[in-house]
Amino acid sequence: MAAAQAGLEAMRRGLAPHEVTPRPIMPLAARVGSARSPRAAGDLAGLTVGELRAVMGDPDLVRDEGEAQAWLYRGPSCLLDVFLEGEGEPRVVLATARAAGLERVPEEVCLRALSRARARLW
Repeated sequence: MAAAQAGLEAMRRGLAPHEVTPRPIMPLAARVGSARSPRAAGDLAGLTVGELRAVMGDPDLVRDEGEAQAWLYRGPSCLLDVFLEGEGEPRVVLATARAAGLERVPEEVCLRALSRARARLW
């Protein structure tokens, strides 16, 4: 994965792939303190409620479903569904992003917009 990212970075900068050093991949849970947006909904997996709120802010809707919770984040162009389970402190077991209308929105763009707006990181 790091090599693929280095190749993409080289293409963006107009360099040969061997001229860019791959950056180590850091799980989102390790980046939570830096308040960075997730790149994919799957990056939220394993986060606790507190970590999820630090990254995404408060959800628009929380629905209890037995031992699980479903959280919904709404943005102008996309929606994020997050499902949490676990005794004690629940953790994210599934997260999916989807368009709010007919227009396609890249997942990373959707998540960045939602997390920055919710966590007030502008």
